[in-house]
Amino acid sequence: MMNELKKKSSRNYIYTLWTNMRRRCYNEESKSFVDYGKRGILMCPQWKDDSETFMNYILQELGPRPKDNYTLDRIDNNKGYEPDNLRWATWSQQMSNRRSYGKGYTWHSKYNKWQVQWVINGKSIYYGMYDTEYDAIARAKQTCPKGPVNYRWSHLLEESAAC
Repeated sequence: MMNELKKKSSRNYIYTLWTNMRRRCYNEESKSFVDYGKRGILMCPQWKDDSETFMNYILQELGPRPKDNYTLDRIDNNKGYEPDNLRWATWSQQMSNRRSYGKGYTWHSKYNKWQVQWVINGKSIYYGMYDTEYDAIARAKQTCPKGPVNYRWSHLLEESAAC
């Protein structure tokens, strides 16, 4: 009975992953589309419209999620959601598997605030939560690992101030 519950729970979690992947890759209205679909990060054609095929692949090839703190990760961030490019990974493993430095800030929907954080050599360095995007951008620029003068998104400060 317990194994059946765990199996059903795992399938539900994997189905949720599938729906989130489709949204990021194909829904232009999604906040994440710019980092996925717009960059060419897409789903394996056999999985795009078939959640069962995707769930069966994950369960057969990767097995159920090892623990609650594991999430599905793309091994190569420049490739899409496809066989041999997925693994179960901890949050810290995922944080070290990112494109360059990024912007240094993201919207944290749980707290309704902007979070400033840089990942350097696989280690997250947290610089706080901010009410406005402008304040988050300013802090990200100030704490940029490559130095403030090399912060590539300074133009966002002007755009954010105009809003």
